Amino acid sequence: MQSIRYRRRKGHSIAELGPALFMILIIMIFPLATLASLGIRYTFMFYAARNAVREASRCTQFQADQSAYQLSARNRATQMMNTWAAGFNGLSGITTVTYIHACNVNTGVITTYFTPIPAAVPIDTTNNVYNIVCRVTGNVAPLFPASSWFNVQGLTSPFPVQIICAAMAEKPSGLKF
Repeated sequence: MQSIRYRRRKGHSIAELGPALFMILIIMIFPLATLASLGIRYTFMFYAARNAVREASRCTQFQADQSAYQLSARNRATQMMNTWAAGFNGLSGITTVTYIHACNVNTGVITTYFTPIPAAVPIDTTNNVYNIVCRVTGNVAPLFPASSWFNVQGLTSPFPVQIICAAMAEKPSGLKF
């Protein structure tokens, strides 16, 4: 008779295990997996932007390609971002804007050039530091996208991200017209 009572006392925990596991899965595991995937995809996009600006800073020209193999800084940065984004799922709508920052080391004044530096402005490497800056904008998608009445950016739909990276130009003489 004792064994029957013992079984009755323990049976309720097995019956409650299914709903409890379901609640844990829905409430904890899916959101954590979604946040982890967003973090990984954002980090991937950051490193892609950083690599693109490093490659652009090594170029000898800012806007005009020298040949099919020696691209300009603008084209090289765009090419690198498109290559990285195509190789990784979850990144979309990638646009890359590349420009020049000329920072005077004596005064701290930063001049921004969206086109090559005009011919009338001299390249002064003793007083200025020339940086290539890439502003990358795109969308990072969650692991489980959903298109329903419940729309939260980052949880059920992609969210916009903007990353700005800079690197010192290795050949500032190529930044002019």
